[in-house]
Amino acid sequence: TLLTGKVVSGNLAIDSSNIVFRLDSRAAVTARAFSKFGPLSSRLLIDGSINRSYDVGSARLTLSSLEGKFFTLSRLGLVASIRDGIVSVSSIQDLQPMDLKLSWDRKLSTVKGSLNCDGLYPLRWIRIHDGPASIESLRDSVFTGSADLNWNENDGISYQVDMDTSVPSDFLDGGHVRLECSGTDASLNVKELSVLGPRYDISYSGTVDLRRFLPDGFLSVRKMVIPNGVSIAGDMYIERRKNRATAIMP
Repeated sequence: TLLTGKVVSGNLAIDSSNIVFRLDSRAAVTARAFSKFGPLSSRLLIDGSINRSYDVGSARLTLSSLEGKFFTLSRLGLVASIRDGIVSVSSIQDLQPMDLKLSWDRKLSTVKGSLNCDGLYPLRWIRIHDGPASIESLRDSVFTGSADLNWNENDGISYQVDMDTSVPSDFLDGGHVRLECSGTDASLNVKELSVLGPRYDISYSGTVDLRRFLPDGFLSVRKMVIPNGVSIAGDMYIERRKNRATAIMP
């Protein structure tokens, strides 16, 4: 069974041109794509309308306590619409300081998504079940930046990320993490991955073969303080050769 649900309450009104509905339910999804995280279940409140041809409509969706095997999402509000065969979903910004958009063109079989955030505390919003103690120390991490995703049947998935993260001092004395990358399901192109803080000054640029998990690029360790208090530094080139990666010190 892909989807199960229990309706708590609801109402439906049908006239000559529109169907107006309101539904308060508890739903669970057991799709294969979510098998590692699921089943996913949530209380779902839907309030909206659609025309009698089912091609134009809009709805407001509120997910409360979205729960999976490893996490709980406190609350997420979305606005959905359908027009000319395109289903669009966007976030309600008064619930979270982010702009989340997703569109699905049913005729072209394409999906596009984007995320923009400014001062987002995702680990206050998402709780990890039975995670390491370090997860709690990252609770006040702040994310600012953007991410874009595209998918179609012929080319698969592609994405771009440009994100800055401020890490609280409770985690390894804190610092700043920057990630600028793009890629597909097969490869990742890292323009900049840097970690800067009291104990670390590390950067990497290059590529990663995601199917074999093999990097190829340049790693610069300007400072890394190990647990015994000793600071180490050095640079290395990482070359991907067949099924292994080789590090070369200049």
